[in-house]
Amino acid sequence: MLMINPDFAVSWKRFKNNMQELKALMAFYAQVSQHPLPNPATDGYYDANILIKHGIVFMVTCWEDYIKSLLEEAFSFILAKANTPASFPTNVQMSASELLPQESKFAADVWHRSEEWKRDIWRLTTEWQQLLTKHQVEKVAKSQSPRPEAVDELFYQVIGMKHLSHSWFWPTMTTDNVRRCLNTLIDLRGDLVHKNVSYRSVELADIDYFSLFVNKLAGISGNVVRNYVYARTTEFPWAENEVLDLTLSFDPRRCTSRL
Repeated sequence: MLMINPDFAVSWKRFKNNMQELKALMAFYAQVSQHPLPNPATDGYYDANILIKHGIVFMVTCWEDYIKSLLEEAFSFILAKANTPASFPTNVQMSASELLPQESKFAADVWHRSEEWKRDIWRLTTEWQQLLTKHQVEKVAKSQSPRPEAVDELFYQVIGMKHLSHSWFWPTMTTDNVRRCLNTLIDLRGDLVHKNVSYRSVELADIDYFSLFVNKLAGISGNVVRNYVYARTTEFPWAENEVLDLTLSFDPRRCTSRL
């Protein structure tokens, strides 16, 4: 029997709440722009554009948090429905098996003489849920980037899902252009975090553009992961995300590569 959870994913609700804070930040920007605050140190006014910079940084934080939360939620659902390790693809089982020598009484060289133990050990251990969970926690904790290739690799390592980024497209945007826009946003964030000066100037229009972009990307990702979880468990883990139906085309003025 087809099972459908009527509620939205916790990761999606959290993402939407976080993006509401971006709206608050931009409301502060509008207020300060109209009513500049005096800067006693310079006898001038504080630059409201600092809030634009923080908006860029905040958006990438929202995206990165969403990706990790989505992955954790998908993993937890599959694990809860799993009766055996076979609910996870072989690559996940074998990767998680590499944790076993850390807790074994046998010498490490015994474990690493052959690749076969990575498969056979699953027939012996009774703590495979804990092992898979530890593997998931460690992979997420070590993830340092929400770039397309890093997201793809993380989902593959933890739940065996291949090429999540291949689903990132819509009628007015190709996958390659989505990747370019996401990398641009992350490049801007990196510059602003580390130098407070980006390789190109940022403006309010960037906030408007990239906030729609990230919302659409998150919505699509959640739905694709939802379908993957269903394929492995025969149950939908959460309700389908409401993907923005607004036309968002590739904008070369916004999605500019470093020179």
